[in-house]
Amino acid sequence: ASDAFRSAYLASLGLESGGLAYEQVIEETLDGLADHLETHLDLDRILELAR
Repeated sequence: ASDAFRSAYLASLGLESGGLAYEQVIEETLDGLADHLETHLDLDRILELAR
C-alpha cells in the first residue's frame, strides 16, 4: 500500500493520515539492514557459495 493510496483511503473515511512517510521509513530501514550485513558478513563469499 502506497502512501498516496493510504492518504486517499483515510480521506475517503473522513480521517487524516498521521503524516508518516511509510515508504521512506521502509527504504531507510532496508538501507540500514544492508549496511549492517555488509559490515558484518563476507557477502562476496556468501554469493560465491550460492553459485
